[in-house]
Amino acid sequence: MTAIDVTPAGNQLFQVDIRDAQGESRHEFTVPDDLLIKLDTDGLAMQDLVFASVQFLTTREDREDLAPRVSLADVAERYDDFVEQVPELARARATDERPPTGARAAQERADEDEPLTGRERLIAETKEAQANGQASRDTTRY
Repeated sequence: MTAIDVTPAGNQLFQVDIRDAQGESRHEFTVPDDLLIKLDTDGLAMQDLVFASVQFLTTREDREDLAPRVSLADVAERYDDFVEQVPELARARATDERPPTGARAAQERADEDEPLTGRERLIAETKEAQANGQASRDTTRY
């Protein structure tokens, strides 16, 4: 099984770590504007799009054969089905039931009436103060 980690590294630039039974490799993937126009990316996170692109590639090429820097435009030119397949893979990934993380997890815990702690509590209190119109007028220094 292949494990893929996608980390944003700049504007339309992503660092991708790929691990399989034979080893691990790191690559930089770029997503050019002209490719985004060709792809049906409406509502898709670019990170999911890159993840799906790497999935697409690793089913067709060996991990160790991938260049250190990969432009998805080049991949789209090499594979005729890329423009059709990758958005579908990305949508499938985006709709998978995964455990919530980040803000979504904090909101779900708050909805369950579990007490928030630490940073989550501070964020919730700040949002509440903003909603009441008090945050911008508070002059207390900490």
